[in-house]
Amino acid sequence: MASAKTTSADQRVEGHQELPAGLLAAPAGLGTHSAVLVHPGVPLVDLYVEVDPEHDHVRGPVDAPVTVVEYGDFECPYCGQAEPVVRQLRRAFGDVAHVWRHLPLHDVHPNAQLAAEAAEAAADQGAFWEMHDLLLDHQDALGPDDLIGYAEQLGWTLTASPPRKP
Repeated sequence: MASAKTTSADQRVEGHQELPAGLLAAPAGLGTHSAVLVHPGVPLVDLYVEVDPEHDHVRGPVDAPVTVVEYGDFECPYCGQAEPVVRQLRRAFGDVAHVWRHLPLHDVHPNAQLAAEAAEAAADQGAFWEMHDLLLDHQDALGPDDLIGYAEQLGWTLTASPPRKP
């Protein structure tokens, strides 16, 4: 079970380094959970689940001193807005790992689940991050025909599946 630890963004730990765009990085040696988004006065919740390279999608060095774990939805506009920030963070600091964990919000994003399944199909073919990038770059086009088009763009040969049994 994940543990939750709440602190205030105003209660900064001595030794933290301020980063651009509201990022706060912990000093070296505090493990992989060392970067969080902060907004003054808003509680921080740490839902810690160990990163597992066998099950998680990890971009960057698995043993990086900083790991950003994103619970994302490909149809979520905020996830789309976060992506360039994560890319900038990785470019600026280099030794940063980015972990994507699916969290499709079915009630507000009707195509999120299917997009997550397409990303997992891409993972099976060694192309998770390529599909991830396509999906976030085209958040307004995540219907079945769009997803088939992205698969073809990635060079997949698509065949019809047998009908599922009820």
